[in-house]
Amino acid sequence: MHRLLPLLVTFVALPATAAPDATLRLGFEGGVAWYNAFPDELVGPAGLVRLRTQITPRLVGNLAFSHLRQPFEGGEQVSTLVPLTLDLRLDRAPIAPYVGGGVAGIYLEGAGLDVGLVFEAGVEWALDATWALTAQATYTGHRQASVFPYYSSLTVGLSASIL
Repeated sequence: MHRLLPLLVTFVALPATAAPDATLRLGFEGGVAWYNAFPDELVGPAGLVRLRTQITPRLVGNLAFSHLRQPFEGGEQVSTLVPLTLDLRLDRAPIAPYVGGGVAGIYLEGAGLDVGLVFEAGVEWALDATWALTAQATYTGHRQASVFPYYSSLTVGLSASIL
C-alpha cells in the first residue's frame, strides 16, 4: 500500500479543468432518498444546499445541508443531515466523475442526533466558467440501527460560482 502513495499524490496534483474556476460555489440539488434497502422501503423527496470549495485542481471540499421526508408505516420520517466531505475528481474532462467521503451530523425525528460516515460518487459537468451541473449518489450510515441503519439518495443539481 505504501508503494501506491507516490502515485496517489501525483494523481491528486495533476491539473483538472472540469469544475468552474472558482474558490467557492453554491449549489442546489433535488432528488429522491430512501432508508434501508431500495426498493424495499418507500422513496421520498430530498433537498440539498451545498457549498463547494476547490482545494486543489482535483480535491473539492463540501459542506451541505440536506432535508429528507420519507413516507413509512404510520406516517412520515423526517431527517436532516449536515455532511462534510472531500471529493476527488477522477478525470479532467468537461464531464468529470468524482468520488468522496466524510462525516455527517444526522438528526432523525424521534431518534435524535447521531454522527455517521458519508460516501458519495457523481459526475460534474462544467457548463461555462460560472455554472456546473451535478448528479450524485450518496450513502450515509449511522448508529441508529434500530431505527434506520443507513439512508441513500440520488440528486441532481446546479451550482454557481459566488467567489
